[in-house]
Amino acid sequence: PMPTLREAAHRSGGALNDAFVAGVAGGLRRYHEKHGVGVGALNLSMPISLRAKDDAPGGNRITLMRFDIPVDLADPAERIRQIH
Repeated sequence: PMPTLREAAHRSGGALNDAFVAGVAGGLRRYHEKHGVGVGALNLSMPISLRAKDDAPGGNRITLMRFDIPVDLADPAERIRQIH
C-alpha cells in the first residue's frame, strides 16, 4: 500500500504524510456520517522537528503545531491538497 499512497499523494500535489493524514480524515468523515453527526474541520497537533544538521545525535528537539484537518471534504485528492 505504501507505493500506492505515495503515488496518490504526488498526483494530488502533496507528500506521503499529507496523504496519510487525508486518509485518516476520510475515515473520520465516514465514521461521523455513519453516526449521523456533521463535522467540519478537526484540530490536529503534530510534532515538528527543530533538529539541525550539526546537532548531537540522540535526544529530541521538537515543537507542536496545530492544523485544521478538512474532515468535511469528500474528495480525497482535495483533502490532500488542503492538508499540504
